This record gives sequence, structure tokens and C-alpha cells, in this order.
Amino acid sequence: MAKKLEEEYGTKVLMNVPEVDQVDLSAFSEGKAKETRRFHESIPAYNRTPLVQLRGLGGKLGVKGIFVKNEAERFGMKAFKGLGGTYAMFRILCRELGLDPGKVDFSEFQKADVREKTAKYTFVTATDGNHGKGVSWASGLFGAMLTSICRKAP
Repeated sequence: MAKKLEEEYGTKVLMNVPEVDQVDLSAFSEGKAKETRRFHESIPAYNRTPLVQLRGLGGKLGVKGIFVKNEAERFGMKAFKGLGGTYAMFRILCRELGLDPGKVDFSEFQKADVREKTAKYTFVTATDGNHGKGVSWASGLFGAMLTSICRKAP
């Protein structure tokens, strides 16, 4: 795939993507999904996002129904990338602080002694919009620092 992209874009492409048969899917177990949901539900601002039916489009396309998950109000961010970055930071901070992500939740990160430790961490991300907004929000949630690298506008 990298070779095809290099030919298409005329530049060296660096990828860290394993072949499909080498992918470890254990992170996608039902247990991991429950752990992830338990963490997200422990954040005070968490709400399930609504499904919105697109009645007109469904009718035009001749299908019974089309539903879109409305992430616009997720955590009050008006962005749809609030969950992934928040959970990734949670897992990283748990690892760094020696916490078991299967046993702790967001409330652990509200304790003064834990926040004193998380304040010493800086996350770095590259973004063009929604991802950066979500990660910025999450770093504040955990009391960590963030360096966000944005592309230069054309």
C-alpha cells in the first residue's frame, strides 16, 4: 500500500500498519468494550448521543430508514471526536501512574494527589480540527498539558 501511495503522491510514505493477518483483535473483545463504556459513563458530562432519522433522504432513496448518530453535542464540544482521545489518554495515564484501567474510572483522576501527577504530563497531537478539539478537551479533563500541532493554512 505504501508503494502505491508513494507513486500516487510522489513522496516517501511511512506507515506502521501491519498486514491484516497479523492484526491482534483482542482489544475489540466484549470485555474491552464494556471497560471502555464504563470509563466514558464515569465522566460527569457523558450522555448517550441521539440517533436522528433522515426521513426525507430515506424516502428519496427508497429505504425504510436512515439514521445518523448526532455527535454534535458530545460533551458540549460541538465536535465528534471526544471519545477516542479521552479513552486513549485514560489508558496512557493509567499505565504511567500504575493504575488498573479495569478497576479505576474518571473519578480517580479528580483526586488531588492524582491530578498533581497528571499535571506533569504533556500530550502531543497533530490535528486539522475535531481530533484536536477532543484531545484538547480531554487533556483539560485530566489536568494534563497538550501541545497541538496544526497545519499551516494554505
